[in-house]
Amino acid sequence: MVGAEVRFDHRGAQMIVLAGLEVTTKSVVRTAEAMGADIAKSEEDEIRKNVRLDLPITVGDPVPILYVQQAYR
Repeated sequence: MVGAEVRFDHRGAQMIVLAGLEVTTKSVVRTAEAMGADIAKSEEDEIRKNVRLDLPITVGDPVPILYVQQAYR
């Protein structure tokens, strides 16, 4: 939550005030980058999962002409 609010170099000071933890700017940057990579991977996995389609196998003769009508409101 702290990471979303301020620049990297100010996050260490906020961690001391809010949680009593001393962290370096470098460790904050590394953690933020690792979390970002995890989030990106999760999003990519979700997209891949949703893109897979289980389409039915078509049986019978193809339809020679398909008519489509747009409904107007």
